[in-house]
Amino acid sequence: MALEIAFSKHARFSKALAESILFLAVIFIANPVWGQYTFYSLPIHGFQTHCIDTDAFRGNKPSLAEITCEKVSQDQITYTVDVEAGCINIISYAAPGRDTICIDFCNADRSVCESANIIVSTYEAPTTMRDEIYYGMTGQHCSLIFPDLTGQVIEVREICGGEIPPIVNWTVSPNKKCILYEGVNVGNSRGCLEAQDDNGMMDTIFFEVVVKNTVPELISAQVEEGQMVNLCHEDLELAGVGGSPVEFCTEGDAASVVYLDTENCFEVSANTPGSSYNCFVFCDSQGVCDTVELDIMVLARMDLTVPQPQDDSFTALVGQTNFLNVCSNDVDTENITSFRVLPFAEGGIGPYAGSVVANMENCSLEYEPLSNACDMVDSLIYEVCIEDRCDQAKVLIGIECGNQVEGLLVRNGFSPNGDGKNETLWIEGLEEYPDHSLVLYNRWGTEVYEASDYQNDWRGTWQGADLPEGVYYYLFNDGEGAHTSGWIYMNR
Repeated sequence: MALEIAFSKHARFSKALAESILFLAVIFIANPVWGQYTFYSLPIHGFQTHCIDTDAFRGNKPSLAEITCEKVSQDQITYTVDVEAGCINIISYAAPGRDTICIDFCNADRSVCESANIIVSTYEAPTTMRDEIYYGMTGQHCSLIFPDLTGQVIEVREICGGEIPPIVNWTVSPNKKCILYEGVNVGNSRGCLEAQDDNGMMDTIFFEVVVKNTVPELISAQVEEGQMVNLCHEDLELAGVGGSPVEFCTEGDAASVVYLDTENCFEVSANTPGSSYNCFVFCDSQGVCDTVELDIMVLARMDLTVPQPQDDSFTALVGQTNFLNVCSNDVDTENITSFRVLPFAEGGIGPYAGSVVANMENCSLEYEPLSNACDMVDSLIYEVCIEDRCDQAKVLIGIECGNQVEGLLVRNGFSPNGDGKNETLWIEGLEEYPDHSLVLYNRWGTEVYEASDYQNDWRGTWQGADLPEGVYYYLFNDGEGAHTSGWIYMNR
Protein backbone atom coordinates (compact mmCIF):
# COMPACT_ATOMS: atom_id res chain seq x y z
CA MET A 1 0.00 0.00 0.00
CA ALA A 2 2.86 2.39 0.84
CA LEU A 3 4.50 1.70 -2.52
CA GLU A 4 1.27 2.51 -4.39
CA ILE A 5 0.92 5.81 -2.51
CA ALA A 6 4.52 6.72 -3.26
CA PHE A 7 3.90 6.40 -6.97
CA SER A 8 0.47 8.10 -7.00
CA LYS A 9 0.59 11.16 -9.24
CA HIS A 10 -1.00 13.15 -6.38
CA ALA A 11 1.65 12.14 -3.80
CA ARG A 12 4.56 14.46 -3.03
CA PHE A 13 7.98 13.13 -2.06
CA SER A 14 11.63 13.96 -2.61
CA LYS A 15 13.48 13.03 -5.79
CA ALA A 16 16.00 10.92 -3.83
CA LEU A 17 13.20 8.92 -2.15
CA ALA A 18 11.48 8.42 -5.50
CA GLU A 19 14.63 7.09 -7.13
CA SER A 20 15.21 4.69 -4.23
CA ILE A 21 11.69 3.29 -4.51
CA LEU A 22 12.01 2.98 -8.30
CA PHE A 23 15.24 1.00 -7.87
CA LEU A 24 13.57 -1.41 -5.42
CA ALA A 25 10.66 -1.82 -7.80
CA VAL A 26 12.98 -2.88 -10.62
CA ILE A 27 14.63 -5.50 -8.42
CA PHE A 28 11.53 -7.15 -6.99
CA ILE A 29 8.86 -6.76 -9.67
CA ALA A 30 9.21 -7.81 -13.32
CA ASN A 31 8.28 -4.95 -15.67
CA PRO A 32 5.36 -3.31 -13.77
CA VAL A 33 3.59 -0.17 -15.02
CA TRP A 34 2.80 2.35 -12.25
CA GLY A 35 1.51 5.84 -12.93
CA GLN A 36 3.46 7.18 -15.91
CA TYR A 37 6.50 4.86 -15.72
CA THR A 38 7.24 1.47 -17.25
CA PHE A 39 10.10 -0.51 -15.74
CA TYR A 40 12.32 -3.07 -17.51
CA SER A 41 15.11 -5.15 -16.01
CA LEU A 42 17.51 -6.30 -18.76
CA PRO A 43 20.79 -8.23 -18.80
CA ILE A 44 23.78 -6.49 -20.37
CA HIS A 45 23.41 -6.85 -24.17
CA GLY A 46 19.71 -7.59 -23.62
CA PHE A 47 16.96 -6.38 -25.98
CA GLN A 48 13.44 -5.06 -25.30
CA THR A 49 10.74 -3.45 -27.47
CA HIS A 50 8.24 -1.06 -25.86
CA CYS A 51 5.17 0.16 -27.82
CA ILE A 52 2.52 2.72 -26.86
CA ASP A 53 -1.22 2.22 -27.23
CA THR A 54 -2.04 3.85 -30.59
CA ASP A 55 -5.85 3.65 -30.17
CA ALA A 56 -5.91 7.35 -29.24
CA PHE A 57 -4.86 8.19 -32.81
CA ARG A 58 -8.15 6.68 -34.13
CA GLY A 59 -6.73 4.60 -36.92
CA ASN A 60 -3.98 7.04 -37.87
CA LYS A 61 -0.28 6.72 -37.14
CA PRO A 62 1.96 8.97 -35.04
CA SER A 63 4.11 11.27 -37.15
CA LEU A 64 6.28 12.97 -34.52
CA ALA A 65 8.47 11.69 -31.68
CA GLU A 66 10.13 14.03 -29.20
CA ILE A 67 12.58 13.30 -26.39
CA THR A 68 11.23 14.85 -23.17
CA CYS A 69 13.99 13.91 -20.70
CA GLU A 70 17.74 13.44 -20.84
CA LYS A 71 19.37 10.04 -20.49
CA VAL A 72 21.10 9.58 -17.15
CA SER A 73 24.08 7.88 -18.82
CA GLN A 74 25.57 8.28 -22.28
CA ASP A 75 26.46 4.60 -22.70
CA GLN A 76 24.20 2.61 -20.34
CA ILE A 77 21.63 1.87 -23.05
CA THR A 78 20.94 2.71 -26.66
CA TYR A 79 17.62 2.76 -28.45
CA THR A 80 15.93 3.40 -31.78
CA VAL A 81 12.43 4.80 -32.35
CA ASP A 82 9.88 3.54 -34.90
CA VAL A 83 7.62 6.61 -35.04
CA GLU A 84 4.73 5.22 -37.11
CA ALA A 85 4.55 2.02 -35.06
CA GLY A 86 4.86 3.94 -31.79
CA CYS A 87 7.65 1.63 -30.61
CA ILE A 88 11.06 1.98 -28.93
CA ASN A 89 13.72 -0.73 -29.42
CA ILE A 90 16.06 -0.83 -26.41
CA ILE A 91 19.51 -2.49 -26.21
CA SER A 92 21.43 -2.52 -22.91
CA TYR A 93 25.20 -2.01 -22.98
CA ALA A 94 28.06 -1.10 -20.60
CA ALA A 95 27.92 -2.03 -16.91
CA PRO A 96 25.01 -2.70 -14.53
CA GLY A 97 22.99 0.38 -13.60
CA ARG A 98 19.87 2.40 -14.47
CA ASP A 99 18.86 4.74 -17.27
CA THR A 100 15.77 6.67 -18.41
CA ILE A 101 13.94 7.08 -21.73
CA CYS A 102 11.10 9.62 -22.24
CA ILE A 103 9.45 9.90 -25.68
CA ASP A 104 6.22 11.73 -26.69
CA PHE A 105 4.53 10.32 -29.81
CA CYS A 106 2.20 12.90 -31.49
CA ASN A 107 0.22 13.49 -34.65
CA ALA A 108 1.21 16.29 -37.03
CA ASP A 109 -0.71 19.13 -35.32
CA ARG A 110 0.08 17.80 -31.80
CA SER A 111 -3.61 17.54 -30.96
CA VAL A 112 -3.09 13.92 -29.90
CA CYS A 113 0.00 12.74 -27.98
CA GLU A 114 0.89 9.60 -26.05
CA SER A 115 3.92 9.40 -23.73
CA ALA A 116 6.38 6.57 -23.17
CA ASN A 117 8.33 7.08 -19.93
CA ILE A 118 10.66 4.17 -19.25
CA ILE A 119 13.22 3.28 -16.60
CA VAL A 120 15.67 0.51 -17.56
CA SER A 121 17.77 -1.39 -15.03
CA THR A 122 20.67 -3.41 -16.47
CA TYR A 123 22.38 -6.26 -14.66
CA GLU A 124 25.28 -8.64 -15.22
CA ALA A 125 23.74 -12.00 -16.05
CA PRO A 126 25.53 -15.27 -15.21
CA THR A 127 27.26 -17.00 -18.10
CA THR A 128 26.52 -20.70 -18.57
CA MET A 129 28.98 -21.37 -21.40
CA ARG A 130 32.25 -19.86 -22.63
CA ASP A 131 34.16 -20.83 -25.76
CA GLU A 132 36.95 -19.66 -28.03
CA ILE A 133 36.83 -20.12 -31.79
CA TYR A 134 38.84 -18.84 -34.71
CA TYR A 135 37.64 -16.36 -37.31
CA GLY A 136 35.56 -18.19 -39.94
CA MET A 137 34.98 -21.20 -37.68
CA THR A 138 31.58 -22.43 -36.42
CA GLY A 139 31.14 -23.94 -32.97
CA GLN A 140 28.14 -25.35 -31.16
CA HIS A 141 26.86 -26.04 -27.67
CA CYS A 142 24.16 -28.67 -27.21
CA SER A 143 22.11 -30.16 -24.37
CA LEU A 144 20.77 -26.73 -23.46
CA ILE A 145 19.60 -26.62 -19.84
CA PHE A 146 17.17 -23.99 -18.56
CA PRO A 147 17.26 -24.45 -14.75
CA ASP A 148 14.11 -22.44 -13.96
CA LEU A 149 11.82 -24.43 -16.28
CA THR A 150 9.93 -27.46 -14.94
CA GLY A 151 7.84 -28.29 -18.01
CA GLN A 152 8.57 -29.34 -21.59
CA VAL A 153 10.48 -26.67 -23.55
CA ILE A 154 8.33 -25.61 -26.51
CA GLU A 155 10.12 -22.48 -27.77
CA VAL A 156 13.75 -21.29 -27.81
CA ARG A 157 14.91 -18.05 -29.40
CA GLU A 158 18.01 -15.84 -29.43
CA ILE A 159 17.05 -12.48 -27.88
CA CYS A 160 20.25 -10.48 -27.35
CA GLY A 161 20.77 -7.57 -29.69
CA GLY A 162 24.46 -8.40 -30.16
CA GLU A 163 27.29 -6.19 -31.39
CA ILE A 164 27.32 -3.85 -34.40
CA PRO A 165 28.99 -4.95 -36.61
CA PRO A 166 28.39 -8.53 -35.45
CA ILE A 167 31.25 -10.60 -34.03
CA VAL A 168 29.29 -13.87 -33.88
CA ASN A 169 26.26 -15.04 -35.85
CA TRP A 170 24.06 -16.98 -33.42
CA THR A 171 21.61 -19.64 -34.67
CA VAL A 172 19.27 -21.99 -32.77
CA SER A 173 19.20 -25.49 -34.28
CA PRO A 174 15.86 -26.71 -35.71
CA ASN A 175 15.44 -29.23 -32.87
CA LYS A 176 15.87 -26.41 -30.27
CA LYS A 177 18.65 -28.37 -28.52
CA CYS A 178 21.79 -26.59 -29.77
CA ILE A 179 23.12 -23.06 -30.20
CA LEU A 180 25.46 -22.58 -33.18
CA TYR A 181 27.91 -19.68 -33.33
CA GLU A 182 29.99 -18.58 -36.32
CA GLY A 183 32.90 -16.18 -35.88
CA VAL A 184 32.47 -13.36 -38.45
CA ASN A 185 34.74 -10.76 -36.78
CA VAL A 186 37.53 -10.84 -34.19
CA GLY A 187 36.51 -9.91 -30.63
CA ASN A 188 34.29 -10.89 -27.68
CA SER A 189 30.59 -11.62 -28.19
CA ARG A 190 27.77 -12.31 -25.74
CA GLY A 191 24.57 -14.14 -26.67
CA CYS A 192 21.49 -15.21 -24.78
CA LEU A 193 18.64 -17.66 -25.32
CA GLU A 194 15.13 -17.31 -23.95
CA ALA A 195 13.04 -20.45 -23.56
CA GLN A 196 9.38 -21.08 -22.70
CA ASP A 197 7.90 -24.33 -21.42
CA ASP A 198 4.40 -25.74 -21.71
CA ASN A 199 3.57 -24.27 -18.28
CA GLY A 200 4.07 -20.76 -19.65
CA MET A 201 7.28 -20.21 -17.63
CA MET A 202 10.27 -18.32 -19.12
CA ASP A 203 14.02 -18.66 -18.49
CA THR A 204 17.17 -17.17 -20.03
CA ILE A 205 20.73 -18.51 -20.32
CA PHE A 206 23.83 -16.64 -21.52
CA PHE A 207 26.89 -17.42 -23.62
CA GLU A 208 30.27 -15.77 -24.20
CA VAL A 209 32.41 -16.52 -27.25
CA VAL A 210 35.85 -15.09 -28.07
CA VAL A 211 36.68 -15.00 -31.80
CA LYS A 212 40.42 -14.99 -32.51
CA ASN A 213 42.68 -14.88 -35.53
CA THR A 214 45.06 -17.79 -35.89
CA VAL A 215 48.52 -16.51 -35.00
CA PRO A 216 51.28 -17.43 -37.47
CA GLU A 217 54.14 -19.30 -35.85
CA LEU A 218 57.57 -17.92 -36.70
CA ILE A 219 60.56 -20.24 -36.42
CA SER A 220 63.88 -18.41 -36.63
CA ALA A 221 67.21 -20.22 -36.71
CA GLN A 222 70.86 -19.66 -37.50
CA VAL A 223 72.54 -22.59 -39.19
CA GLU A 224 76.16 -22.94 -40.17
CA GLU A 225 76.99 -23.52 -43.80
CA GLY A 226 76.82 -27.23 -44.71
CA GLN A 227 74.69 -28.26 -41.70
CA MET A 228 71.31 -30.06 -41.78
CA VAL A 229 68.85 -29.51 -38.91
CA ASN A 230 65.21 -30.30 -38.12
CA LEU A 231 62.97 -27.42 -36.97
CA CYS A 232 59.67 -28.56 -35.44
CA HIS A 233 56.55 -26.42 -35.11
CA GLU A 234 54.19 -26.21 -32.13
CA ASP A 235 50.61 -27.49 -32.10
CA LEU A 236 48.61 -25.85 -34.89
CA GLU A 237 45.60 -23.71 -33.97
CA LEU A 238 43.18 -25.90 -35.90
CA ALA A 239 40.06 -27.61 -34.58
CA GLY A 240 39.33 -29.89 -37.55
CA VAL A 241 41.35 -32.54 -39.35
CA GLY A 242 44.31 -31.05 -41.22
CA GLY A 243 46.41 -32.19 -44.16
CA SER A 244 49.90 -31.61 -45.53
CA PRO A 245 51.03 -27.98 -45.75
CA VAL A 246 51.23 -25.94 -48.93
CA GLU A 247 54.32 -23.77 -49.42
CA PHE A 248 53.15 -20.39 -50.66
CA CYS A 249 56.21 -18.17 -50.37
CA THR A 250 59.95 -18.61 -50.77
CA GLU A 251 62.57 -15.88 -50.58
CA GLY A 252 66.27 -16.58 -50.89
CA ASP A 253 68.14 -19.80 -51.66
CA ALA A 254 70.59 -19.97 -48.79
CA ALA A 255 68.71 -23.02 -47.43
CA SER A 256 66.39 -25.69 -48.80
CA VAL A 257 63.39 -26.86 -46.76
CA VAL A 258 61.44 -30.15 -46.81
CA TYR A 259 58.44 -30.90 -44.56
CA LEU A 260 58.45 -34.23 -42.68
CA ASP A 261 54.78 -35.20 -42.19
CA THR A 262 55.37 -37.96 -39.67
CA GLU A 263 57.43 -35.75 -37.35
CA ASN A 264 55.70 -32.34 -37.75
CA CYS A 265 59.13 -30.91 -38.53
CA PHE A 266 60.95 -29.12 -41.33
CA GLU A 267 64.27 -30.51 -42.57
CA VAL A 268 66.57 -27.55 -43.31
CA SER A 269 69.76 -27.90 -45.34
CA ALA A 270 72.14 -24.91 -45.12
CA ASN A 271 73.59 -24.39 -48.59
CA THR A 272 75.40 -21.04 -48.78
CA PRO A 273 75.76 -18.02 -46.46
CA GLY A 274 72.71 -15.79 -46.64
CA SER A 275 69.04 -15.88 -45.68
CA SER A 276 65.98 -17.92 -46.63
CA TYR A 277 62.34 -17.24 -45.78
CA ASN A 278 59.65 -19.88 -46.31
CA CYS A 279 55.90 -19.88 -45.53
CA PHE A 280 53.73 -22.98 -45.16
CA VAL A 281 49.93 -22.99 -44.78
CA PHE A 282 48.01 -25.79 -43.00
CA CYS A 283 44.21 -25.91 -43.49
CA ASP A 284 41.76 -28.19 -41.68
CA SER A 285 38.47 -29.79 -42.70
CA GLN A 286 36.50 -26.76 -41.41
CA GLY A 287 38.32 -24.33 -43.68
CA VAL A 288 40.38 -22.72 -40.89
CA CYS A 289 44.04 -22.20 -41.77
CA ASP A 290 47.21 -21.69 -39.74
CA THR A 291 50.64 -20.59 -40.93
CA VAL A 292 54.19 -21.57 -40.06
CA GLU A 293 57.00 -19.26 -41.19
CA LEU A 294 60.68 -20.18 -41.32
CA ASP A 295 63.35 -17.47 -41.15
CA ILE A 296 66.71 -19.17 -41.71
CA MET A 297 70.08 -17.44 -41.54
CA VAL A 298 72.98 -19.47 -42.94
CA LEU A 299 76.30 -18.38 -41.43
CA ALA A 300 79.71 -18.75 -42.98
CA ARG A 301 82.10 -20.90 -41.03
CA MET A 302 83.32 -18.05 -38.82
CA ASP A 303 82.01 -16.69 -35.53
CA LEU A 304 79.99 -13.47 -35.63
CA THR A 305 78.34 -11.70 -32.71
CA VAL A 306 74.63 -12.11 -33.28
CA PRO A 307 72.00 -11.03 -30.72
CA GLN A 308 70.04 -13.90 -29.25
CA PRO A 309 66.63 -12.73 -28.02
CA GLN A 310 64.56 -15.20 -26.00
CA ASP A 311 60.78 -15.70 -26.00
CA ASP A 312 58.95 -13.95 -23.13
CA SER A 313 55.58 -13.99 -21.38
CA PHE A 314 54.06 -11.13 -19.37
CA THR A 315 50.82 -10.11 -17.68
CA ALA A 316 49.26 -6.74 -18.57
CA LEU A 317 46.41 -4.86 -16.88
CA VAL A 318 43.62 -3.09 -18.75
CA GLY A 319 43.43 0.65 -18.18
CA GLN A 320 47.14 1.36 -17.80
CA THR A 321 50.44 1.38 -19.69
CA ASN A 322 52.45 -1.79 -18.95
CA PHE A 323 56.26 -1.80 -19.24
CA LEU A 324 57.65 -5.10 -20.57
CA ASN A 325 61.41 -5.58 -20.15
CA VAL A 326 61.78 -8.10 -22.97
CA CYS A 327 65.58 -7.96 -23.22
CA SER A 328 66.27 -8.89 -19.59
CA ASN A 329 66.75 -12.57 -20.52
CA ASP A 330 68.39 -12.03 -23.93
CA VAL A 331 71.99 -12.82 -24.86
CA ASP A 332 74.39 -10.42 -26.64
CA THR A 333 71.92 -7.51 -26.79
CA GLU A 334 74.07 -4.94 -24.97
CA ASN A 335 75.26 -3.25 -28.18
CA ILE A 336 72.16 -3.42 -30.34
CA THR A 337 71.74 -0.83 -33.07
CA SER A 338 68.01 -1.31 -33.68
CA PHE A 339 65.01 -2.60 -31.74
CA ARG A 340 61.46 -2.82 -33.09
CA VAL A 341 58.18 -4.74 -33.12
CA LEU A 342 57.92 -6.68 -36.35
CA PRO A 343 55.00 -5.34 -38.48
CA PHE A 344 52.42 -7.61 -40.10
CA ALA A 345 53.80 -6.84 -43.56
CA GLU A 346 57.12 -8.41 -42.54
CA GLY A 347 55.72 -11.48 -40.80
CA GLY A 348 54.66 -9.92 -37.50
CA ILE A 349 51.79 -11.47 -35.54
CA GLY A 350 50.46 -8.55 -33.51
CA PRO A 351 49.60 -6.98 -31.29
CA TYR A 352 45.88 -7.26 -32.10
CA ALA A 353 44.41 -6.63 -28.61
CA GLY A 354 46.37 -3.50 -27.72
CA SER A 355 48.98 -0.95 -28.81
CA VAL A 356 52.74 -1.10 -28.30
CA VAL A 357 55.74 1.27 -28.41
CA ALA A 358 59.34 -0.01 -28.60
CA ASN A 359 62.03 1.83 -26.58
CA MET A 360 65.56 1.06 -27.82
CA GLU A 361 67.18 3.03 -24.95
CA ASN A 362 66.30 0.31 -22.42
CA CYS A 363 65.21 -2.44 -24.81
CA SER A 364 61.65 -2.54 -23.45
CA LEU A 365 58.06 -2.31 -24.68
CA GLU A 366 55.21 -0.07 -23.53
CA TYR A 367 52.00 -2.05 -23.99
CA GLU A 368 48.43 -0.78 -23.45
CA PRO A 369 45.57 -3.32 -23.86
CA LEU A 370 42.22 -2.46 -25.42
CA SER A 371 39.43 -1.79 -22.92
CA ASN A 372 37.47 -4.90 -24.03
CA ALA A 373 40.43 -7.32 -24.05
CA CYS A 374 39.90 -8.86 -20.60
CA ASP A 375 41.26 -12.41 -20.23
CA MET A 376 42.63 -12.45 -23.78
CA VAL A 377 46.18 -13.44 -24.77
CA ASP A 378 47.96 -11.05 -27.14
CA SER A 379 51.22 -11.74 -28.97
CA LEU A 380 53.91 -9.99 -30.95
CA ILE A 381 57.37 -10.51 -32.38
CA TYR A 382 60.22 -8.11 -31.64
CA GLU A 383 63.50 -7.85 -33.49
CA VAL A 384 66.94 -6.78 -32.24
CA CYS A 385 69.92 -6.11 -34.50
CA ILE A 386 73.64 -5.46 -34.28
CA GLU A 387 74.37 -3.78 -37.61
CA ASP A 388 72.97 -6.24 -40.20
CA ARG A 389 72.88 -9.22 -37.80
CA CYS A 390 69.34 -9.56 -36.46
CA ASP A 391 67.21 -12.04 -34.60
CA GLN A 392 63.63 -12.17 -33.33
CA ALA A 393 61.65 -13.51 -30.38
CA LYS A 394 57.97 -13.94 -29.53
CA VAL A 395 56.18 -12.24 -26.63
CA LEU A 396 52.92 -13.60 -25.13
CA ILE A 397 50.86 -11.11 -23.09
CA GLY A 398 48.07 -12.27 -20.77
CA ILE A 399 45.54 -9.46 -20.28
CA GLU A 400 43.78 -9.17 -16.93
CA CYS A 401 41.07 -6.99 -15.42
CA GLY A 402 37.93 -7.24 -13.31
CA ASN A 403 37.35 -8.16 -9.68
CA GLN A 404 40.76 -9.65 -8.89
CA VAL A 405 41.62 -11.63 -5.79
CA GLU A 406 43.94 -9.64 -3.51
CA GLY A 407 47.27 -11.09 -2.33
CA LEU A 408 47.39 -13.91 -4.90
CA LEU A 409 50.38 -14.57 -7.17
CA VAL A 410 50.02 -17.10 -9.99
CA ARG A 411 53.36 -18.01 -11.55
CA ASN A 412 52.86 -17.83 -15.30
CA GLY A 413 55.14 -20.72 -16.22
CA PHE A 414 56.28 -24.16 -15.06
CA SER A 415 58.16 -27.10 -16.59
CA PRO A 416 57.13 -30.62 -15.49
CA ASN A 417 60.10 -32.33 -17.15
CA GLY A 418 61.41 -34.38 -14.24
CA ASP A 419 64.45 -32.25 -13.41
CA GLY A 420 63.09 -31.38 -9.96
CA LYS A 421 62.82 -27.66 -10.72
CA ASN A 422 59.55 -25.77 -11.17
CA GLU A 423 57.65 -29.05 -11.66
CA THR A 424 54.14 -27.90 -10.68
CA LEU A 425 51.80 -24.97 -11.19
CA TRP A 426 52.51 -22.79 -8.15
CA ILE A 427 50.13 -20.21 -6.67
CA GLU A 428 51.23 -18.10 -3.72
CA GLY A 429 48.69 -16.94 -1.14
CA LEU A 430 46.32 -19.95 -1.27
CA GLU A 431 46.28 -20.24 2.52
CA GLU A 432 44.39 -16.93 2.73
CA TYR A 433 41.39 -18.45 0.91
CA PRO A 434 40.48 -21.85 2.45
CA ASP A 435 37.26 -22.14 0.38
CA HIS A 436 38.89 -21.47 -2.98
CA SER A 437 38.52 -23.45 -6.22
CA LEU A 438 40.68 -23.65 -9.35
CA VAL A 439 39.69 -24.61 -12.92
CA LEU A 440 42.13 -24.92 -15.85
CA TYR A 441 41.25 -24.89 -19.56
CA ASN A 442 43.21 -25.58 -22.74
CA ARG A 443 43.19 -23.05 -25.58
CA TRP A 444 40.06 -24.68 -27.06
CA GLY A 445 38.14 -23.90 -23.85
CA THR A 446 38.03 -27.56 -22.72
CA GLU A 447 38.35 -28.09 -18.98
CA VAL A 448 41.50 -30.11 -18.19
CA TYR A 449 41.70 -29.74 -14.39
CA GLU A 450 39.48 -28.79 -11.44
CA ALA A 451 40.22 -28.70 -7.75
CA SER A 452 38.85 -27.34 -4.50
CA ASP A 453 41.55 -26.44 -1.95
CA TYR A 454 44.35 -26.65 -4.54
CA GLN A 455 47.66 -27.91 -3.08
CA ASN A 456 50.12 -26.59 -5.72
CA ASP A 457 50.47 -30.12 -7.08
CA TRP A 458 49.26 -30.02 -10.73
CA ARG A 459 51.94 -31.47 -13.04
CA GLY A 460 50.26 -30.79 -16.36
CA THR A 461 48.29 -34.04 -16.64
CA TRP A 462 44.74 -35.01 -17.54
CA GLN A 463 43.36 -38.43 -16.59
CA GLY A 464 46.90 -39.58 -15.85
CA ALA A 465 48.36 -38.56 -19.22
CA ASP A 466 50.75 -35.67 -19.89
CA LEU A 467 49.20 -32.69 -21.65
CA PRO A 468 51.12 -30.97 -24.48
CA GLU A 469 53.16 -27.90 -23.72
CA GLY A 470 51.61 -24.56 -24.56
CA VAL A 471 49.28 -21.90 -23.17
CA TYR A 472 46.53 -22.81 -20.66
CA TYR A 473 43.98 -20.59 -18.95
CA TYR A 474 42.99 -20.55 -15.28
CA LEU A 475 39.97 -19.32 -13.30
CA PHE A 476 40.53 -18.94 -9.55
CA ASN A 477 37.53 -18.36 -7.27
CA ASP A 478 38.32 -17.30 -3.71
CA GLY A 479 35.00 -18.64 -2.39
CA GLU A 480 34.02 -15.16 -1.24
CA GLY A 481 32.72 -13.66 -4.49
CA ALA A 482 35.97 -12.55 -6.17
CA HIS A 483 37.91 -14.29 -8.91
CA THR A 484 41.15 -14.04 -10.85
CA SER A 485 41.64 -15.33 -14.38
CA GLY A 486 44.61 -15.40 -16.68
CA TRP A 487 47.00 -17.67 -18.49
CA ILE A 488 50.01 -19.89 -17.81
CA TYR A 489 52.59 -21.47 -20.09
CA MET A 490 53.66 -25.10 -19.59
CA ASN A 491 57.06 -25.95 -21.06
CA ARG A 492 58.23 -29.52 -21.23
